[in-house]
Amino acid sequence: MTGSEPGLPTGRLDISMRRLDAGVEIVLTGELDHHNAALLRTLLATLVSERTLVLDLTAVTFMDAGGVNAIVGAHRRLREAHRELQVRAPAAGGVARVLEITGVNALLGIERGERQERCGRLHELRRLPATDPSIFSTN
Repeated sequence: MTGSEPGLPTGRLDISMRRLDAGVEIVLTGELDHHNAALLRTLLATLVSERTLVLDLTAVTFMDAGGVNAIVGAHRRLREAHRELQVRAPAAGGVARVLEITGVNALLGIERGERQERCGRLHELRRLPATDPSIFSTN
């Protein structure tokens, strides 16, 4: 998928999915930005009935606020449906930094540690407590 605004360079986002015993794994490759975040939001919304969604960001090379909002929104919808979201995030690099700076790591429980080797890249896997209402508390 590429952006539709003429004259603006946009990256490509490839999405692949596979069925797991307990749900669906979604692997993103490329750039997750405001041009293609709506596609991800729509896809995640259609999968809200799955018991578990695994969102693999280890091959995402760029992410902006549109991507961050799509992920946080999906977590919120899944939590409300008493489902689970698991995120595999890069251990280092620009995307890891975006997740850290925006506070998404803390919000979603993605932390450094327990690194595993997958396709030659380090990444993390953390379970997100989809039923914990305090995550979005405004107090």
